[in-house]
Amino acid sequence: MYTKNLNYKKIIEEFLSFKLSCGYKYYSEETTLKSFCNYTQEHKDSELGLSKDFLEKWSILRVREERKSLSNRVSVIRELGLYLNNQGYKVHILRSIKNSTNKGFIPYVFSKKEMAKIFLTIDTWHQSKSNRYNSNQVYPILFRMLYGCGLRISEALHLKIKNVDTETGKVIVDVAKNDKQRIVMMSDSLQKICHEYKNEYLLHLDPESTFFQHKDGKIRSKNQVNNFFRQLLYKSDIPYLGRGKGPYLHNLRHTFACHTFYQMSQNGIDMNVGITLVSSYLGHESHKSTERYLKLTQEVFPELISKITNYNSNIYKEVVYV
Repeated sequence: MYTKNLNYKKIIEEFLSFKLSCGYKYYSEETTLKSFCNYTQEHKDSELGLSKDFLEKWSILRVREERKSLSNRVSVIRELGLYLNNQGYKVHILRSIKNSTNKGFIPYVFSKKEMAKIFLTIDTWHQSKSNRYNSNQVYPILFRMLYGCGLRISEALHLKIKNVDTETGKVIVDVAKNDKQRIVMMSDSLQKICHEYKNEYLLHLDPESTFFQHKDGKIRSKNQVNNFFRQLLYKSDIPYLGRGKGPYLHNLRHTFACHTFYQMSQNGIDMNVGITLVSSYLGHESHKSTERYLKLTQEVFPELISKITNYNSNIYKEVVYV
């Protein structure tokens, strides 16, 4: 018999506190849990507990929802269920959704020419009179950081001032996927413009505050950056190819990987060394995730096939890009 009349708001708050105490960031997961809490309030059968029927109704694929997104939210509620069972409650445990990724997906990779157009557009962007969000100061640096270091947008937006050493070019990424801290190095040109930006706008601010903050000190949102990026592509005459094809903001990370492999190949760097270096920059847990970009690089730059094929790995499997 499933435990009835659960105080969902309370147990979700306790579960969140437990996860945070274990060192998890739980940003997107918290959003999922709040959505689930609202769902329990909207459906009276939640009073009968977290039964199999109730949870399976909640875990139906939604309109315009990708299967990967469904997998992620099911994973969060599965964790909640395991936690509750350990606390002595009787609840149903959802099964993980396997094979949820789109193995046929090929990410968009910007050409060198397109990247030049993007930076030219952003550097000549019309200055707003109010400049409420200090976008003209921040975005030229932010997008160069995404492209030059291969950061995820959430990683870049959570960078603290103290973690961007513009004297040495070292960037410490604290808020990273899988809670795995890493260090990346900026190029000389990126280091220079970050140093100028930091000295002009951040010198007297709290070093614990974010590097790409708003004028009022608040953290910049991913949605705001995504919306600006769409405008940027439009003004750069780079067409949107359709849902699932992009280009998207996250494609700057894919582009970093492919352009880096290309440059390494041109410089005669052994791909066994290159894989390790790029994997470290991207924060991948294993080289297998990075190998996917090596295969993609061959597709984008076919002239490199003969140079890369001596890399001793089975990189020709169907792959997923992260």
